[in-house]
Amino acid sequence: MAYNTRNSSSATKNINLEKINQSIILNIEGGCDINEVNHLLGSLTGESQALVKVLTKIFSVQISGLSQEVIGLQNRIQELKTNQDNLDQYQRRDTVIIKGPALPQESTNDHTASIVVTTIKDNQKININPNDISVTNRLGPQKQQRNRSFIVKFLNRSLKHDLIDACVSLRPQLYINESLTPKRESLFSPILTIRKTHKHKFQQCYTIEGNIVIKLRNTTVKHTINDDKRLMSFLEKYPEMMDN
Repeated sequence: MAYNTRNSSSATKNINLEKINQSIILNIEGGCDINEVNHLLGSLTGESQALVKVLTKIFSVQISGLSQEVIGLQNRIQELKTNQDNLDQYQRRDTVIIKGPALPQESTNDHTASIVVTTIKDNQKININPNDISVTNRLGPQKQQRNRSFIVKFLNRSLKHDLIDACVSLRPQLYINESLTPKRESLFSPILTIRKTHKHKFQQCYTIEGNIVIKLRNTTVKHTINDDKRLMSFLEKYPEMMDN
């Protein structure tokens, strides 16, 4: 019986190409050793190997294009997150967190605005009235006999700055800080840890309008940090700060 060797050879090529295709897919999915793909490539004729090389180049170009597209989308997502964080922080521009041992223990009949007014007057010698306050509440879950912190939104932004400045000058048993977004808090927390470890290198470390400001000793430069990129840039400039 006579056999059509051309058809047989063509069928073999198709089978091998199909196996290679399946093996490449499996390899991408983590289910196939790359050596198996190389073995199948070696079993092809020169003509088929040339075809595989052309297809591989085409796929590489397509994958490279998709990778760049993914990077572009990731950058866009990060940009949107940053813009949202900036907006959230802007909405907190008149808001502070008040805490410290000078705060009275809470009771079931707390009138939070009056407590804030009295506490500030007694500890910071600044007269304000309830009409200066837009909203105020205790923070965290309710626990009797505990002086939970307050979150306070003022109607006058300059009052916020006056209170924070008074904390710096008077050093009362009352701490007033800007209300930061969770993102800004996550940036400020490691900086405070670094300052605690390297306090001899820090001259100033504070927030203003949600931006973290650092001034080291023996320099006039002030570093402003409000995102991961700027934090990493600061740490790269002062790698010794990483020695915790």
